[in-house]
Amino acid sequence: MKNFWKIKQFYFETNYRHKKYEILSGFRLRVVFLLLFALFFVYNSSAQPYYIDSEGTESTCSDLFYDSGGPVGDYENDESYTITLKSNNGSPITVTFDYFTSQSNNDFLRIYDGPTTAPADLIAELDHTDAAPGAFTSTNVDNCLTFYFESNSTQTAAGWEATISCDCPVTFIPFDDVCENDPSFVLNNAIPIGGTYSGTGVVGGTDFDPTIAGPATHTITYTYIDGTCTGVGSEDITVVAAPVISFIGFSDTVFCDIDP
Repeated sequence: MKNFWKIKQFYFETNYRHKKYEILSGFRLRVVFLLLFALFFVYNSSAQPYYIDSEGTESTCSDLFYDSGGPVGDYENDESYTITLKSNNGSPITVTFDYFTSQSNNDFLRIYDGPTTAPADLIAELDHTDAAPGAFTSTNVDNCLTFYFESNSTQTAAGWEATISCDCPVTFIPFDDVCENDPSFVLNNAIPIGGTYSGTGVVGGTDFDPTIAGPATHTITYTYIDGTCTGVGSEDITVVAAPVISFIGFSDTVFCDIDP
């Protein structure tokens, strides 16, 4: 009888542990699934590639730009697409090609410095190169680049991948002159805030010490980085030498308290 209860107890303990393991395993699987889903959602919500066949005008300062085949496929025959990429922060837009390849002398990507395909705005015509063509930056008042791609009916290729970025405009408020024996002070003469200062006399990327800088005119550089947006600006500050005070020696003349 005693052995019967031991066997029964062993059965219940084993069954309990098994059920507990199943519950924990199921919970862990659900946690892993939720984490993977969250990572997938964050990745897809933050990454928004642009494709030549979407056409129209897109406002952006980040992400990637592809041919119609995307990162893994080729473009198609008989394509004719136009897209304009426009800066969304009011500064020039830059498109930097990581690679480009197309059918030689037949499939072309033309790049225009402006919102249209006006012949006068043509700045590049890319054709059959496995090397990276480099970067193209807008100089027009609309801060945009327009791309026109045309392929014939005989052959396709991998196309291209390019990175989109923009400058971050940095504005400086002019510095007042300071004296070399003035105490150090916090630099807050550039916007947008959150960047780093550098130059002679700059301490810790935020403060300026006139004593360390010494009398002269010094150039202070401000660098602001926000994701793919980078801005750099500079402004001069003048440190004035402290006046030198000297005494003219007194003579040995004796004065009386009744002398005028």
